[in-house]
Amino acid sequence: MAVDAQAMASRMIGIPFADGGRDARTGLDCYGLLLHVYNELGWSLPDPFTYDDGEGMARLAYALWEESEVLWEEVDEPRFGDALVMSGRLHPKGHVAVYLDEQHVLNTRRGGTVFCLPFTRMKHLVSEVLRLVPARRESAT
Repeated sequence: MAVDAQAMASRMIGIPFADGGRDARTGLDCYGLLLHVYNELGWSLPDPFTYDDGEGMARLAYALWEESEVLWEEVDEPRFGDALVMSGRLHPKGHVAVYLDEQHVLNTRRGGTVFCLPFTRMKHLVSEVLRLVPARRESAT
């Protein structure tokens, strides 16, 4: 499936941030953005995060990696649709962005909206690049 990364980014830019957000009309958090992009591609992902205990974001990077046994594989070089997991000093609670191409990485932040950056501007923040395993997409639902 050929997807125009710039057109997809244009549709996403400006969606508001919302803690636990899963609806683009009212706002998305970082995992909600990943779910929204994948939904546009016709892929369904489980949503293992709950925010009622305030710990959902703290488990994000760990949970994505734990899900890797079922859905994800770690790769060295990103390609369209890969999840860029960030953790560490700048993202102590875990964070994920969506790689579209070298010029278009979709990201969101608390108090802001979905925005797009070139990969070179954020590559140093990425701790893992995770790719959804195609043969297992259908089993994710």
